[in-house]
Amino acid sequence: MSMSLLRALANSARSHLAALKSQARKLHAAAPDVFGHSVPLDVCQQAIARANGFRAWTEVTRLAEQVGQDRSQPAWTIHHREPLHEQCLQALYTADVELDESRAVVMLGSPEHAAVPAVCLWAEQISAQRMPGVIVIDTQAATYQKSPVGQAAKALGLAEIFQSFRVVDTRAPSLHLVLEGRARAWVSAIRCGLSASTAAQLDDRNILTILESLLDKLGRRSINNGHESGFDSYNFGYVAHLLTNHAAVLQMEWDYVDRTEVIDRFLHETHSPAVAEAMTELQGLLKALEHRLPGTGTLLASETRHRPTVILFDAHDPVSATLAALIRDMHYAPYVSTRTFRPCLYLSTQAPDRLPRLLEFGANTIVVAGNQDPRSSLWDHSATRHPLMVTVDDAELTVSGKSTTYRIDTDHPR
Repeated sequence: MSMSLLRALANSARSHLAALKSQARKLHAAAPDVFGHSVPLDVCQQAIARANGFRAWTEVTRLAEQVGQDRSQPAWTIHHREPLHEQCLQALYTADVELDESRAVVMLGSPEHAAVPAVCLWAEQISAQRMPGVIVIDTQAATYQKSPVGQAAKALGLAEIFQSFRVVDTRAPSLHLVLEGRARAWVSAIRCGLSASTAAQLDDRNILTILESLLDKLGRRSINNGHESGFDSYNFGYVAHLLTNHAAVLQMEWDYVDRTEVIDRFLHETHSPAVAEAMTELQGLLKALEHRLPGTGTLLASETRHRPTVILFDAHDPVSATLAALIRDMHYAPYVSTRTFRPCLYLSTQAPDRLPRLLEFGANTIVVAGNQDPRSSLWDHSATRHPLMVTVDDAELTVSGKSTTYRIDTDHPR
């Protein structure tokens, strides 16, 4: 059945249901004139439902939810499933593949094949939980539609739902969005943008800890008046400018920072020969972030509360990886206390030899990283240790020695 016919039928059903609800309200309002006394609205609804062939008003309500007339449901709620979507969902149920907070789900196989069950599982999760999620794509594709995620969404019949998502391309010269985070979130994101050896060197000398303390104190005093809430990318750019210009650091009034503990130590470590190359890389990243972060724009942190996000980034670009990590943190850190972790789908088309450290930020994660060995040290990672391994090919997925078909050709059955 074509999508145009399905949309026409759904629109017809919506119009009919809207008319029934209107009739119930009008009958309730006119009840004193018609019956001589007021009649409760639920009684009027039952009368209209029975007069139009329904057994109860609950059937009208249920049908309204199925055709997407219930405005209380988010825009990403799944109301209809294409045959491939149904087959894939059934295969995931049969294989007992589900997201939880204890371990990640890893889809092994080519990204083009593994993306189909991965996108299906992620979309079903955010639809069932009625909460937005995040998709992180390490790719060179110009748009997300040209990535395996976009192709899988199209094959599953979810392309229209994905059109309502916020897409953030961190590879662009300018972001046009205002990011926000606490000092710890900014430093964690910076750590993700640094090479592993550089991050280890800086951690050994507590330089990143000093940087976090500086950001925290600057944010509390000059930006947030003592509050612990995060500060946005404009203010971070200001701080980054200070920390990469020694003259500006020395001219600042640091009355609210212990100069001996923080400022002098930061300047001392900056000139230390032992970490000269590491400090050069750190300052280069701070300067690059200062130039790429905008001063004004839409506050992305508020959008993440009610709109799914797709992040495009390049793991080989330190600035792009840093921004992706910070946006990923926006879908995790605010929800730790309530344990309502946003579902996350990470996919890489770059055949990485290691996973990005941004995955450390949360549970409820699906990882698609290509044809990797399940016994590889790649999975010795805080976010993917002891994962549920799912091997995917063009028509089957295999979990724990059990194979399940998720793509059935009805014209030429296997």
